[in-house]
Amino acid sequence: MDSKKKDFMIMLFLLCGDALLISINFVCVYLFRFYTVFPIYKGIPEFGAYLKAIPAATFVWMLIFAHYGLYNISNIESRWNQAGNVTRAVLWGAVALLAASTLYRAFQYSTLVIVISGVSSIIIINLYRFLISHIRIRMLEKLHEKKRILIIGTGDTASRLAVTFRDSPQYVSNVIGFLTTHPEMVGSEIMGFKVIDTLENMDKYFSRKIVDEMILTLSTLSHEKIVDFIVKCSKELVSWKMIPDIMQMTVARLGLEEINGIPIMRQKELPLDYVGNRILKRVFDIAGSLIGVMVFLLVTPVLGIIIKTTSKGPLLYKQQRVGEDGKVFTLFKFRSMRSGAEDETGPVWAKKNDERRTPIGCFMRRYNIDELPQFWNVLKGNMSLVGPRPERPHFVYKFKEQIPYYMARHRVKSGITGWAQISGYRGDTSITGRTKYDIYYMENWSLMFDLRIVIMTFASFKNAY
Repeated sequence: MDSKKKDFMIMLFLLCGDALLISINFVCVYLFRFYTVFPIYKGIPEFGAYLKAIPAATFVWMLIFAHYGLYNISNIESRWNQAGNVTRAVLWGAVALLAASTLYRAFQYSTLVIVISGVSSIIIINLYRFLISHIRIRMLEKLHEKKRILIIGTGDTASRLAVTFRDSPQYVSNVIGFLTTHPEMVGSEIMGFKVIDTLENMDKYFSRKIVDEMILTLSTLSHEKIVDFIVKCSKELVSWKMIPDIMQMTVARLGLEEINGIPIMRQKELPLDYVGNRILKRVFDIAGSLIGVMVFLLVTPVLGIIIKTTSKGPLLYKQQRVGEDGKVFTLFKFRSMRSGAEDETGPVWAKKNDERRTPIGCFMRRYNIDELPQFWNVLKGNMSLVGPRPERPHFVYKFKEQIPYYMARHRVKSGITGWAQISGYRGDTSITGRTKYDIYYMENWSLMFDLRIVIMTFASFKNAY
């Protein structure tokens, strides 16, 4: 069976599974609503009316699923993106059904049934699709049909990409190696992957017999070479992808408007520029910070005793940071450095094996415990649970002169955790890389993205010192 037939079979499983699960879930919710603990005020409505509505409700949801690309097989490689699309599609489907039930006068459908069906469908459909994704991975591995990928470039982005493909089974990929612009690197290894050739010999790899996909990570190539790369891949039916640089990312943020027939380019709105999204994020922040504040109050007595008995100085450490719109606010942390640690050096970043840390400070910084007081900042509205990490004014003034678009990070609220931090950009690491990840987060914000980052924070300890 070729790959197209396998993809078609998986798509058919998704289609049939979604329809069946939505239908069964609708029946279960009806029974749950009218035959369990919920009060009944107007009698139990006729089950037949709900049964007749199931095909229409299922059809509406599946149309919206198709609109979000949920039957595009390439989209199931990224489980988190798929989960976000499923959530959005189900919510929009529920809104459509609520609107339809309001307009339909022949029978009054229960709003609670539709709402519960929506919430439960999000869970059920996501679990089903995770299962299908898992089966697909195992099937392709058993048939030895991993996608062969050639990465063009040997920089940080290229190596991180290769490691991601290796360590994330959902991509079912095998990186065959790198092409480099430096001949002396041929034959060497980067993160366990071999540099197999130079960029000058790229032409001999444009073949489906050698690779299935080529990924260009060199943003410094000329326009002509990039076009040539795309054309040759297309001719040989080799899939291609490119990694954008900061300039390309900025161009992607340009919007277009028209004034009296004159096209004008402008800065494109971010998802969090919309009031509705800001309200959603604020509700998420308040709910999360209330839990965080309770944890903070519970651990403070114990940590307070340990901090005060192992080093001199206050329990909490206050510091000026730059937040949304460049406004300075006071950030709170449990003190993890010795008192007066920067009296002689001035503002400096923490580094690995930093001698300024207190005995308990090493542990707190490793597991982000020193950040707990910042939930109070979130509750006050100075910060968000998720966003670009706030820097001190000293560093902000320095970086905004050195790094293009650095100040764009301040278009949204700063966060306790962020996409850059869980990706390893914390402490004394590349500010350019951190800025790229922060801008990507801002441009692609969603509630599901925030939830993903929060969950991943508990397992992210890289460069935590």
